[in-house]
Amino acid sequence: MEKLKVFAPRKYKQEIEYICRVVFFEFLGLDFELLDSEENEIIVTLGNSNKTLKVKANLFSLPEKDWCSLSSLPKIPLEKWNVKNDLPEALVCEDSIPVIYGQKLQNRNYIRQDDTGITLGLDIFGSVFFMLTRYEEYVIKARDIHDRFPASESLALKEGFLLRPIVNEYVEVLWAAMNRLWPGLKRNEKMYRVIPTHDIDSPAIAYKSPWKRVVKGAAGDILKRKSLSIMFKRIQAKLGKFDVDPAYTFDFILKTSEKHGLISEFYFMTGHSHPRFDTFYNLNGEHVIEALKMIYQRGHRIGLHASYNTYKDLDRMKIEFERLVLKMNKLGIKQDKIGNRQHFLRFEVPTTWRVLDQVGVDYDSTMTFAQHVGFRTGTCYEYTVYDLEQRKPLKIKEKPLMVMDGTLLDEKYMNLGYEEALNYIKILANRVKMFNGDFVLLWHNTMLITDGQKRFYEKVLDTAMSV
Repeated sequence: MEKLKVFAPRKYKQEIEYICRVVFFEFLGLDFELLDSEENEIIVTLGNSNKTLKVKANLFSLPEKDWCSLSSLPKIPLEKWNVKNDLPEALVCEDSIPVIYGQKLQNRNYIRQDDTGITLGLDIFGSVFFMLTRYEEYVIKARDIHDRFPASESLALKEGFLLRPIVNEYVEVLWAAMNRLWPGLKRNEKMYRVIPTHDIDSPAIAYKSPWKRVVKGAAGDILKRKSLSIMFKRIQAKLGKFDVDPAYTFDFILKTSEKHGLISEFYFMTGHSHPRFDTFYNLNGEHVIEALKMIYQRGHRIGLHASYNTYKDLDRMKIEFERLVLKMNKLGIKQDKIGNRQHFLRFEVPTTWRVLDQVGVDYDSTMTFAQHVGFRTGTCYEYTVYDLEQRKPLKIKEKPLMVMDGTLLDEKYMNLGYEEALNYIKILANRVKMFNGDFVLLWHNTMLITDGQKRFYEKVLDTAMSV
């Protein structure tokens, strides 16, 4: 198949080259050649066809002095474009799509088609770049008590599209326009996948714990959880039988994934950098070694759960990652790639990506908001990351996370009941499936202690698999 030719402004060349590679090559599987242009738009051509696709490039037309400044952020409220009215074949979640960057054309619409081709007023490449690089998180300095960018400050939550994979929708608008002009064009096929992941903050809650904590937990088993069974398991675990510890739920997690033909990913902590927010366990502990071996032998995956203060500390991150790699090598655990998730979802853009990249982590899966489920990066596809500060792509990929158990259920966050939470799972999974993406969810082993918690988790996976 012939290569696309993409003519783009010389300004912001690194940024344009990066975003074209992600959109055309990584997402659509199309080869392209990038060429310089004097125009303030991105122009796409194919072979001998006399048709052209022109896409406005508002973000990449900014004066250099305004790059990554508050004045460069999208102006709210965003305008909406009724895509279904003008491009009904485009795969979108709703009839109208928010316009992050772009402008209406002379015909007062966001699309114009004539004998020469199609012009789009929606700045697809700039808008996708804004979402994937987390541009707003680099520009806006607001942070919560854990130094995290809050969902409430995000354009997606303010403008009501956090539950939409807006990047995927933009790419589909681009594809629909290209398909109109060049109907013979073929894209790569993706498949919907459910990826359960598990942050192992504490592999056990009674085994190796002080008696004071065990007694307090046992009281909660009787008074709050109304379960003598959990209480007895807690005491047995404290007395040395780690595999009956109420939080040692690895076999249950594996069986539940295997029932659905899924591969779970388990992120283990290897360091302790905060006295309150990090729990400490040793990779040499018998219970941890048994868990690692069980996960590997049954065909599931292991990754790093980097501790609280690693998110901008290269030396600390290196130590923690090397500990994991060393232990995996010692146990004969071989994986083609090793991923990471930051403890407490603590992340600084682009510093954390750069730190992870420098220590050799293959992919990160931290990108969701603690306060609200949804598409923080706007996509349900894994993608190559861009460093806004050093203005270059990194080797590391981001595998975006959509749902964390605590986000749905914790009273600090969305504070939902099981039925409401399942409804969110259904909405998000449906939307991921629309685009044949990866539905990545995080469920802690410590949220699978009671029979009720286990039944709910089984319903979560049933729901995600049956959309």
